[in-house]
Amino acid sequence: MDDRLVKYLTHYRAARTDDLPALEAEIWEAYGAERAVIALDMSGFSRLTDRRGILHFLSLIQDMRETTRPIVEAGGGQVVKYEADNMFAVAPSADMAFDLSAAIVAHYAAGNRERDEDARINVSIGIDSGRLLLIPGVELFGAPVNFACKLGEDVARPGEILITENAYALLSGGRGAGARRGRCDVGGIPVEVRSIRP
Repeated sequence: MDDRLVKYLTHYRAARTDDLPALEAEIWEAYGAERAVIALDMSGFSRLTDRRGILHFLSLIQDMRETTRPIVEAGGGQVVKYEADNMFAVAPSADMAFDLSAAIVAHYAAGNRERDEDARINVSIGIDSGRLLLIPGVELFGAPVNFACKLGEDVARPGEILITENAYALLSGGRGAGARRGRCDVGGIPVEVRSIRP
């Protein structure tokens, strides 16, 4: 979080109720963005760490980071941050987020065929789209972030892209054709999703 947003939030906590709408509008003006969110998670941490040790898994995390950033940036997206074995990125459209996610999953599906089992990198991805607070290269907040994270980290299986129905409806050009419909609970909120395995 940057210093300016910290100051905004400090003022927000102390503000009178009547002052909140104007302050909220100022914060959204400074940080608001419409983006599609990509939340990627690697799977197999416990199993691989138990069998090969933490350094082995850390080397796979480094591989994921070195591989995903060029794919995201070449496709017009932006990596906002990496946390442990997760990547959080944004794209200007759901189409672009889908294309980037499919490219990442396809890259590892192809690469894993050439790797020993313990060197394989399996990723799951969640996508949502909407209004969020964005500090480029630092942090992102908002409902689309929460939904994408939950789908990518907690619900999607290795090699699977889960996209909210909201974001799926924005896809064009036959993207996601044949996606399976599903429903899951995200923090007590039922969410309609589509499952895609590129």
